[in-house]
Amino acid sequence: MLCLTPKCNWALKHLETFPVEVNRADYKLLLRVPGIGYKSAVRIVKARRYAILDFTDLKKIGVVLKRALYFITCNGRMMYPTKMEADYIARNLLSGGEKLPREVRELGYRQISLFDDVRFENCGEISF
Repeated sequence: MLCLTPKCNWALKHLETFPVEVNRADYKLLLRVPGIGYKSAVRIVKARRYAILDFTDLKKIGVVLKRALYFITCNGRMMYPTKMEADYIARNLLSGGEKLPREVRELGYRQISLFDDVRFENCGEISF
């Protein structure tokens, strides 16, 4: 079952706060944006002292644009035309989820056992 993170949930309930202009927003407001963590927020604040940031810069900084693009603007523009409606944004955030590597997708599920651990292969025999 897919669910929204607490930060995404808060953002969807407070859409009046968004979109946030990353070139002007203060640190605390940047922290409210899904996809922008504390390290990315610090990097944004430092980097915009020297240049006007765009979406390519944000990606390099470490912003998860897949989540952030609904809640931010760069130079007054959104990355894509987006409806600022909670249902629309939630559907897009929940659709598909993260793409897993092929090896993980093809993995079957089975109950593991303590005895499956190779570190304990030779522990099965107890000698007295």
